[in-house]
Amino acid sequence: MNSRFETFSFLPPLSTAQAQAQADSLLHQGFIPVIEFSDPKSVNDVYWQQWPIVAPRSQQSRVMPQDINASLLMMQIESCFQRHPYAYVRLSGYDPERQTNAQSFIVKTPSEV
Repeated sequence: MNSRFETFSFLPPLSTAQAQAQADSLLHQGFIPVIEFSDPKSVNDVYWQQWPIVAPRSQQSRVMPQDINASLLMMQIESCFQRHPYAYVRLSGYDPERQTNAQSFIVKTPSEV
């Protein structure tokens, strides 16, 4: 399967550093981050499952919006991919002012695809 989709579909897969820079940009613009995953056979489906953004064990159990940073997002993306190794993982940015999904891109792809 060689599907092309999302914001950066014309580029080769993003490296971890590039994905972290995009996550930082997404947060800097004031977008609310959303991590989602979908299995390869339904990646073009409109139903993606949301992955919760949680704090590390050393911190409080609940994450406040002002506490989210690019490092935490990348940790959560890695956790999602470890839990679902055969799934696509994407990071989206929800714009609360326009009430729409402003940015969305794939950060992890399954190794078998």
